Amino acid sequence: MERKDVNAELKMNIIVKLDEFGYPSVTIEAVYMNLLKQTENFMRNMRFSSV
Repeated sequence: MERKDVNAELKMNIIVKLDEFGYPSVTIEAVYMNLLKQTENFMRNMRFSSV
């Protein structure tokens, strides 16, 4: 299930963090989608590994 409000907030957080660490802002939607998928996988795996 995709939540557009959460995805928009995550996208904004990615932009801010990239800027904080001196990286250029990303304008390619595929990059955001890849980062969101990685984040979802990370959170899913963290949930299972903490059991």
